[in-house]
Amino acid sequence: MRSAGALVWRFADPGRVDVVGEAVDPADIEVLMVHRPRYRDWSWPKGKAEPGEPIVVAAVREVEEETGIAVILGVPLATQRYRLGSGHTKEVHYWVGAPVPAGSVAERLRAPVVPAPRGEIDQIRWARPDAAEAMLTRRGDRRLLSELASHARAGTLLTTAVALVRPGDAAGPGAPGRGGTAQGTAALVRANTDEEALVPPGASTAASGAGAAAPTAGAAAPGAALVRPAAGGEPATSGEGMLSRLGVRRAFDLVELMSAFGVDRAYAARADHARRTLAPWAAAGGGQVLVAEGEAPRGPTTAAGPSHGAAAGAEAARTEEERHGPAAVAAASGLVPPGRRRATGPPAQLAAAADDPRSPQCAEGGDADPQGASASGSVQRDAGASTGSGWAGALVRSLLGRRRGASLVCAPGEALERGIGALRGAMAPNAQGTLPQGLDRAQVVVAHVAHHDGGHAVIAVECHALRTKRTAVPAEGPGEGRPRAHNRSKRPAGPR
Repeated sequence: MRSAGALVWRFADPGRVDVVGEAVDPADIEVLMVHRPRYRDWSWPKGKAEPGEPIVVAAVREVEEETGIAVILGVPLATQRYRLGSGHTKEVHYWVGAPVPAGSVAERLRAPVVPAPRGEIDQIRWARPDAAEAMLTRRGDRRLLSELASHARAGTLLTTAVALVRPGDAAGPGAPGRGGTAQGTAALVRANTDEEALVPPGASTAASGAGAAAPTAGAAAPGAALVRPAAGGEPATSGEGMLSRLGVRRAFDLVELMSAFGVDRAYAARADHARRTLAPWAAAGGGQVLVAEGEAPRGPTTAAGPSHGAAAGAEAARTEEERHGPAAVAAASGLVPPGRRRATGPPAQLAAAADDPRSPQCAEGGDADPQGASASGSVQRDAGASTGSGWAGALVRSLLGRRRGASLVCAPGEALERGIGALRGAMAPNAQGTLPQGLDRAQVVVAHVAHHDGGHAVIAVECHALRTKRTAVPAEGPGEGRPRAHNRSKRPAGPR
């Protein structure tokens, strides 16, 4: 039995402004608790996942059903497992949660919920951690509270997130009956070059960014070559790059995962099906999708000439790695004992390792902070830029330094491997979870990033599946490529 919930927190002082990376005294926060009359106890909001429902979607839905408060999820907490009276084992997944900012993209995309009946939850209460500990009944709930307090003291209660996903399946030409889209069908989205966003056909530019700040290319990534507007709109009758029926379904599935983690900025490869994968999120929530170019920005040049610029940038990145890299951030925040060192080597070797997704120890890229908060200003040329896939690694390293919100990158297989390699290079030595070598089209990887003194480190990673899985199909015959029919009960012949 799978269940999910969250430990939702807020500052006790309503006027206090949250700062990512700031150590917080647990006495300065309040946590959200629920009272269950059936068990006569106080606990954390949680509930069972519906069949096929992603566990993170179940977490935000159950919290809102039981408390009336929509939340976004932060770092994952310890999973609780215990045996029920029926003999079944119950597994409950928890995350750090925070109320959704009013008017945000995540709030607009959240599905309405039916409040829990009073016979299930009859009271909710915000309480200081010391008072909450006295109210909690189960020992496992108190351990979760202790873990939340540890994150507060370590400065990891507030984190950012970077998510990666592959584009949905592209449709075969002229095959609407086999999951494709016939030539001449109206295009799903068109590119708006003025706002650098993807909007639905016929929608106004203002509507695509309503309620959300429109990021510029310069603010989105620290290099003009990384993110540019789409190169013109697609004709309304173009069928190129259309998603298959399975791809369309997964594009809509992706919306609820992006909302659960509060994604407020999205990037797509230039391929049409990558942009269309993010179109439902952009059109329904008013978010913006920036289209990435196929080459990463080059390293800074010096008076010695362009040929020495990359080496100087790599040396600067290595110095920044020692001062502000993942290991330094983890040690400074108390995540790992100080003194554990990362791999070192010649600058060129480190730069190549940073872009190798198979490398167990990767160096930090040293990209500039999009928000202007990072101490590092050097940007290295990605080793895969010449193959057209290196932009993803450079973009992900840039987004890791972003000190607010959550970002998602939609890229094809080879580029996605570069992005995963960039995440691996920023992993803290004892980070929770394991990065996959690659992703299929029904998976999303999410990296939670802690910030400390101008540096950053990935402290937790998780991989989630979308609702829609690939349906089994016959190996051959007229039904090939179509979902297998459900078994129906046989009824006797005659009138019903």
